[in-house]
Amino acid sequence: MGLRFGLRWQIVVVVGLFAASLVVLLSSLLGAIQLPAREQELRLQLIEASRQMAEEAAPLLEELPEPPREPPPHWRQQLTDIANRALQELSGVEGGFYLAGDWDKFFGHAFP
Repeated sequence: MGLRFGLRWQIVVVVGLFAASLVVLLSSLLGAIQLPAREQELRLQLIEASRQMAEEAAPLLEELPEPPREPPPHWRQQLTDIANRALQELSGVEGGFYLAGDWDKFFGHAFP
């Protein structure tokens, strides 16, 4: 013998499921609305971190009269320290330095 529900209980279940689906849709909508604001905030934080890294690394280039064939070995640790300081406030963000030109390599990577 099967379990039977009356018409009222069936209506209550359908209305409850409909209300639950509306709650899920509303929460998705609110999440989508807040996403661009959060993205802009993170973008500004990354721009500031990049500026800080560039400013702190600039003296390293000035100490070389002429670029050598390979970057100086002590730069790796110095650039890693700079990247760590700049990115320590940004959770889940990794970064470092790309040395362009003849060097063409990533150097001083950090994932604090």
